[in-house]
Amino acid sequence: MWIAIQIAIILATPLVAVAMSRRHWLPAWLSPVVLCYVIGIVLGNGQLFPLRNDISQHASELSVALALPLLLFGTQLLAMRQSAGKSLLAFALVALAGLISMAITGFFFYHTLDNGWMVSGMLVGMYTGGTPNMQAIGLALGADNELLILVNAADIFCGGIYLLLLLSVIPRLTARFLPAYQGEKETIDEAPTLQSAFSLGAGKAFALSLGINAVSLGLAYLLFGNLSHSVFIILSITTLSVAASLIPSVRNWPGGFELGELFLLLFCVALGLQADFKSLLSNGFDVVVFTAVALSLTIVVNWILAWLFRIDRDTMLIASTAGIYGPAFIGQVATVIGNKRLIFTGVALGLLGYAAGNYLGIGLALALKYWLMN
Repeated sequence: MWIAIQIAIILATPLVAVAMSRRHWLPAWLSPVVLCYVIGIVLGNGQLFPLRNDISQHASELSVALALPLLLFGTQLLAMRQSAGKSLLAFALVALAGLISMAITGFFFYHTLDNGWMVSGMLVGMYTGGTPNMQAIGLALGADNELLILVNAADIFCGGIYLLLLLSVIPRLTARFLPAYQGEKETIDEAPTLQSAFSLGAGKAFALSLGINAVSLGLAYLLFGNLSHSVFIILSITTLSVAASLIPSVRNWPGGFELGELFLLLFCVALGLQADFKSLLSNGFDVVVFTAVALSLTIVVNWILAWLFRIDRDTMLIASTAGIYGPAFIGQVATVIGNKRLIFTGVALGLLGYAAGNYLGIGLALALKYWLMN
C-alpha cells in the first residue's frame, strides 16, 4: 500500500502543481518546480509514512531520461551558433570559480576536516560535471565509502537549498548586475498546460523519446555489456534527440516540450523524496559545513567573474547550472528564466563538464595534498 501511495504522490504532485499555477493559486516566487521540490523534501524528511528510496531513485532517473529528448526536439540548432563562444567562456569561468573556491576552502579547513584535500577534489568534480565525477574522483584518490556517501549527501543538502534559491529569487537578483541576454529569446510559460502536454503531438514526441532511450540503452549494452555508463547513455540520448530536431515535422510537434516539463516536475518530486537531512546533520556535520562554504564561495566567485567578463544573466545561470547540477536541471532553470533557446547549450556544457571534471578534480586534490603536506 505504501509503495502505491509513494508512486501516486510522485505522479500526481506535478499535475496538482501545474493546475495550481494555471489558476494563479501560487505566489509569483513559487514556481511549480520549486513547489514540487519542496513537497518532495518535506515528505522525505517528515516520516509521515515509509518511503522506498530505490523507487524515488528509479523515478528520478527515468523521468530525466524521458524528458531530455522532449526538451531537445524543438532545438533550433543553427540559430545557436552565435552564442557558442560566450557559453564556452561562461562555463570556463564556472570551472575556474570552482578551482579557486575549493583550493581556498581546502586550505582553511586543513586542520578541521580529515582529508579535506580529497573532499575539495571531489567537489570540484561535482561542481564541474556531476555525481559520476565525484564518485570517480573519490575512488581514484582512495576515499572510503563512508566519505563518498557523506559528500554526496552534503551536496544534496546544500545544493538543494541553492536550487530553491536558483529557481526563485536568484534570477531577479543577478539581473540587477549582469547584462540582459542579447540574442533572440524563445520564451517558456511558467507552467505547461495539461491539454498540450497530453495532445496528439505530445504523444508522438513521447513515443520517439521512448525509442531514443531504447536505442541508447541498447548501444550501451552492446558496447559495454552493462547499463552503468551513464555518460555514454546521456551523450547518446542527446545526440539522437538533436538529430531528430533537424526534421521539421519533429521540431514542430505541439505539446512535446510541455510534456517534457511535466517529467521534470516529476523528477523534482522524486529527488526531494531522497533527501534525508536528519541523518546527514547527525553523522557528517563537518562535511556539511565544508560543502556549504565551498559551494557558497564558488557561486560568489562565479558571479564576480561573470560580471568582470560581461557575461549575460541567462548564459551565466545556464552555464552555472550545467556545472553545479549537470544536464538534468537545465530544463528547469531555462523555464524559470524563460529562455528555451539555451537548453541545448546547457546540456552540451553539462556533458563537457562530465569530460573535464575528473581531470580538474584529481589535479586540484593532488596539488592541495602536496602543498598542504610539504
